[in-house]
Amino acid sequence: DPPANLTVTTVYTRYAKDGTCNTSFTLSSGTYTVTVNPLPTISPITAISNTLMVGSTMTLNTTVLTGQSPYSYLWINNNPIIASNTGGANSLLTGIKDGIVGLQYSIMDANGCKSLVSTLFNVTITPAVVKFEIPNAFIPNDPNGSNKILKASYNSAVQSVVFKVFNRMGQLVYEVNNQPPYSIQWDGGIAAGKLQEPDGYVWFAELTVLVAGGSKIEHKKGQFLLLK
Repeated sequence: DPPANLTVTTVYTRYAKDGTCNTSFTLSSGTYTVTVNPLPTISPITAISNTLMVGSTMTLNTTVLTGQSPYSYLWINNNPIIASNTGGANSLLTGIKDGIVGLQYSIMDANGCKSLVSTLFNVTITPAVVKFEIPNAFIPNDPNGSNKILKASYNSAVQSVVFKVFNRMGQLVYEVNNQPPYSIQWDGGIAAGKLQEPDGYVWFAELTVLVAGGSKIEHKKGQFLLLK
């Protein structure tokens, strides 16, 4: 057989004998062409940042420079208890607990040729810092305003929320129960035909937030003005 470390396409002549245990054998000959395919090449991993908060996800970008498609992606994660990642061309990395994780990848192309392994890409996973804020005023009946809906400002540490709004008399006028924080969308009661009085209102929030290895409950409260 031809050697395994060929670098150019070569035509070989092969002579073979039958593999039986007979006292005689026959010789046969033939030629075949060995095609040498170059190794595919890849780019280093890139991402929007080298830091990621627990519970957040970002994309690890890859690029194949040369090779025959389709490609199979082989990922190496040196610390899967710190962060987990999916496979494929643009792997999604999710922070699990604070620490440092190193990622590398290689590809196998359609010719069965494997690229070299990419350089190491390190990501620091930081503890979750909770952000959850409610504006101090909004104007539900302003047709030209951008502040017509009461919404929350939050980050990915907040998984779900129980959110309640009370008027000055202590009456519940709006609530969201165990929903993602983007579900907070109060129009002051316009859609229901019960626009609340311009006044000060109190809100309470029970947040389910991500922490290393799980989640916990946090409580927040505040006030805002409903204006005309």
